[in-house]
Amino acid sequence: MARPPLQTLLSLRRLQVEQARAALGVCLKAEAEVAATVRSLDEAARRDHQTAAAWQHAHQFLEMSAIRLDVARANRRNAAAALAAAAARSAEARGVVTASQTAAEAVEQLLSEREAASKAAMATTEQHRLDDIARTRHAVRRRGEAC
Repeated sequence: MARPPLQTLLSLRRLQVEQARAALGVCLKAEAEVAATVRSLDEAARRDHQTAAAWQHAHQFLEMSAIRLDVARANRRNAAAALAAAAARSAEARGVVTASQTAAEAVEQLLSEREAASKAAMATTEQHRLDDIARTRHAVRRRGEAC
């Protein structure tokens, strides 16, 4: 027996929600990895600064430190740009998840409204049948009393 079209659509919408959630998970993981890289670079810069301040031959270390600091700053800028891009992708993926969930909920609501309308129609039909039975019995009694 073939599935009703709305059930098929609901299954499709639920699949889209799961795919969107999976894509969001990938984006969040990538964002977390880039954020960890940024934190690592910041920690390395902090350690370099502490080492430079504590070293007794700091004047010799300054030139080497300046070169390393330039490279570290460039790496930090690149990592910050990658973090911003990853955050933007994560935000976009969140939007896709929200849209997918909204579409699935709309189909679920439509299905539940149709089911409620069908039950109401069945209840009305059943009430009409019961009313017809009651009228028939009432008419039979009246005829019996009239005789």
